[in-house]
Amino acid sequence: MKAAQQAARAAAERDAEPDAGREAGGRSVAPFLADRTSVVESRLAAHYPKLRKPSPTKFKGTGYRQGMADGRNADIGSPAFGEGDWSA
Repeated sequence: MKAAQQAARAAAERDAEPDAGREAGGRSVAPFLADRTSVVESRLAAHYPKLRKPSPTKFKGTGYRQGMADGRNADIGSPAFGEGDWSA
């Protein structure tokens, strides 16, 4: 992602020459390519001063099997699939 931001910034600077990056009506596309990371981070810090960086999410490889087992054993108050009369 950082490489894409750097490439966009380089393209915006290259196109910032007079008349480069402008539409026929004279509007510049440069504001849409601006990096707002620092603005967003400063506003976030001002609004949530005690916010910490999140720890990486950890997953266990057993979650799928456990979910399947829980689904088979779940009691939802109706006949299990393939059991009973579903025509009602």
